[in-house]
Amino acid sequence: MIPGGKLVGKAGKMVAKGIKVAQHGRGMTDGLTALKDGDYQGAAMAFGSMALGGKKMGRGGGSSSSRSGFAQGSGGQTNKVHSKYPDGTVVLEGQQPQKITGPAKNADGSMVSGPHTVLQYDNYNGRVYKAREYGNNGIPIKDIDFTHPTFPNGTLRPNHTVPEQHLYRPNDPLNPKAGYKRGPGQPF
Repeated sequence: MIPGGKLVGKAGKMVAKGIKVAQHGRGMTDGLTALKDGDYQGAAMAFGSMALGGKKMGRGGGSSSSRSGFAQGSGGQTNKVHSKYPDGTVVLEGQQPQKITGPAKNADGSMVSGPHTVLQYDNYNGRVYKAREYGNNGIPIKDIDFTHPTFPNGTLRPNHTVPEQHLYRPNDPLNPKAGYKRGPGQPF
């Protein structure tokens, strides 16, 4: 967690197409503590509750919660698996949340300049899919992935852990305007 997190409106209230913004407060602390203790479901609940402004979360329904490698969709077609949560819940190809596109924005549309976290929420399965921490001036610090990537048949890809963090590194350490790249996955 980045110390000195800045309030962004009300906790976890900025919502845009499944992306939630959270400040570094009690919900974040509870979620990170649960992760370190190996309580992935508790972490997802803490992050999800924080992203929803303290509201209770429920499980999503539909074929996306299937635990098999391929899930049967409507009309009998077979859907490819994109990733899986630690409890085996499947995220089907095309049902994963949209990508996090950048730092959070204030109500006036300006970028949040202080440290904050953007949560990528999985509306199909009712839980947090990914978190991205930003430092001052919108610099990405790290991603935390809450799903395990899979092959299309649902087999887990090797050399990944859940949760897994990816630290961001500058493309050119002498020129911060050159951007940042996501580093390889590491156990969280």
